[in-house]
Formats: sequence, C-alpha cells, structure tokens
Amino acid sequence: MLLTMPDVPSTPNRSAGHPLPIIYHPAYSSYCFTPDHPANPQKRDVLMGIFEDLDTPISYLQPEPATDALLAPVHATEYIHSVGSASSLSWTPGALRFGLDSEDVPIFPGMDEAARIQTGGTLLGAQLIVEQEAENVLQFGGGFHHAMPAR
Repeated sequence: MLLTMPDVPSTPNRSAGHPLPIIYHPAYSSYCFTPDHPANPQKRDVLMGIFEDLDTPISYLQPEPATDALLAPVHATEYIHSVGSASSLSWTPGALRFGLDSEDVPIFPGMDEAARIQTGGTLLGAQLIVEQEAENVLQFGGGFHHAMPAR
C-alpha cells in the first residue's frame, strides 16, 4: 500500500529560512538499555539520515548535564543519589522502589551521566522556546522521564 503525504512546507513548523534546532550530545548513544528497547539510539541515526537526504537546514546544539541544583526541585534527593550509585553498578538501596533495575529502567554503567545530559537537553530546548529563540526544537534525548519525584 502506497501512502501519499499531504503538501507540507519545506520548513515545517518553523519560520522559513531558520534551521531546525536539534539538541544532541554524543553521550545520548550511551543511553541504550537493550537492542530491542524502544529507546534504541539506532532510530535517531535513521532520522538523521532522513534529514540529510532531504537537505533540511539543521542547527546542532550540545547540552550540558543537569546539575543536582536543577534536579532537586523535581526529584527526591535519595532518588538522585540512587541513580548515581546504580550508574556505577554498586549496590543501590531502594533501587526497585525507585523503579531502577526493572524491565522499564534497567541499570547500566554511566546511566547517571547519560540521564543528566538528556535532562540538560530538555532544559535547553525549553529555554530556547521560552526565550523565543526557536518555535520548535528536536531533542533526541527526551521522552524518558516518568514525571515522579522518586522515579
């Protein structure tokens, strides 16, 4: 079955002539649970290839890791420390209580740094929109947050 796409402007969802801001950090590739997990970074690589094939103007922005001070208003301190401990594969008190070491959030080396960089990317994207520096952004490191203080 062949699907046809509706007519769309060559620069969808943004002002003509402005490149699409893409927030990306090489450490995003380290945030891969298992080869068949929905968050597999190969999907990002495929999308980037499509952008290149379409000759889409892009502006790459590299985020900084989120600090404890940025995480503390939305996450319990004990949770923040547990993610750090789990990241080094050391024993983590309450890991399951925090949703860590589960099928949904398996523990892997470096997960704390990877999560902080992805969170920094989300904050950067929000900042660009709030400060009206961009109408839209593509944040490749987003979509992993469970939106709970201790999860």
